[in-house]
Amino acid sequence: MSLLLLLTIFSIWATYHFFTKWLWWLIGFAIVVTLVAWFIRYGWLLIMLGSFTLAIYLFYIAYKQHQLNHK
Repeated sequence: MSLLLLLTIFSIWATYHFFTKWLWWLIGFAIVVTLVAWFIRYGWLLIMLGSFTLAIYLFYIAYKQHQLNHK
């Protein structure tokens, strides 16, 4: 049991000492991959919501312009 504890402690130390920079790169890469996968899965929803919001905003601008022109 103590051998397993020593091996665990050594693994943690070696990871911290030698692979810290690579771990940060790996974590960053994993975050980017997750964001890309999320966008692939739900990108259509973002595009539809963005288009709907843009349409509402443009309609609002046209309505305000119509009110100004017909006072």
